[in-house]
Amino acid sequence: MDATSLSDAELSNLYGAALHPERLDALEAEMTPRSLHKLDSFSASLLKELFDTAEQGLGTTRFVYCELPILWVIDATGTLWFSIEEIVEIATREFSWPRLRRTFVAEGYEKLGHPALIGGFEGRIGGELLFDNEADPPCWYMTNRSGRYGLRPGRTAQHLANAAKLLAGYGIRVEIFFIRPKGTGEAP
Repeated sequence: MDATSLSDAELSNLYGAALHPERLDALEAEMTPRSLHKLDSFSASLLKELFDTAEQGLGTTRFVYCELPILWVIDATGTLWFSIEEIVEIATREFSWPRLRRTFVAEGYEKLGHPALIGGFEGRIGGELLFDNEADPPCWYMTNRSGRYGLRPGRTAQHLANAAKLLAGYGIRVEIFFIRPKGTGEAP
């Protein structure tokens, strides 16, 4: 079903209420990641090839995407956007490098996190796509690991499962890994 034909209430039921990020870094409202894509038939076919390549065993792809998450977020209209998390030099506004997991951003640089994918506007749920090389068999996971959209109160495992269905509609298989939102008794 085309998300543009759904009401706000239907979208909220599927992916959670649209919320402004609790925090918005200056460059996230100003800049768009160079690696940004809207999920559509073209981008999905390329993403599927990337996922399939890792699953089939290409070591370089497996290694890179174990440590380099692909950010994703569903905007207020129900559109899924994805990008790597890019590090930008504040003074020049130039792309410097992709952000690896568990690394800090050096002084003078800023990351373009989840809000940058949708211009700093309202989002419903977001997280990361990561390859798990240790799983048996190795596979891709979709998480709700986004402090600004995915770990907010009211986000549920069903919202994440519904986001995964958007990818499945293009033949992209992912396992889901739901992280309980902070400060809630929300069951996974």
